[in-house]
Amino acid sequence: MRGGGALVVSFFSGIVDEHDRVHLGGYPGPLREVLGVRAEEFWPAAEGETFPVRGSGVLDGPAGTADLWREDLRLAGAEAELVFDAPGWEGRPALTRHAFGEGVARYLPTRVDEATMRAVLGRALAEAGVRPVVAGLPAGVQAALT
Repeated sequence: MRGGGALVVSFFSGIVDEHDRVHLGGYPGPLREVLGVRAEEFWPAAEGETFPVRGSGVLDGPAGTADLWREDLRLAGAEAELVFDAPGWEGRPALTRHAFGEGVARYLPTRVDEATMRAVLGRALAEAGVRPVVAGLPAGVQAALT
């Protein structure tokens, strides 16, 4: 990552190693420095519970909803692109962006709705210079070069 690249990491990552042993020293374990965050607490959602997310105001981002899981993050170099907009969680990071060397890493400590996820990944791809093989294809249609 220091030499360049783009990384998008989702919630509950960096918890265990390849042998399913829990990393010590905080989460997201060995990814903390690259992601520029530290998870302070895990908050599984109640069944059917959703919570709104919105652009942070510092960095623009799409508005949407999240569910299933939340992590209470502390920023350690990262900036919030999305924040939670639910009672008691207002302004807490819901998507972070961290410049790391020549690369950029994002952390999504929750599960966002499909439209928000498309926007998040679209922004990460565009920022990384990734372009479609054929622009303007309808939803669900893919093109590949062989």
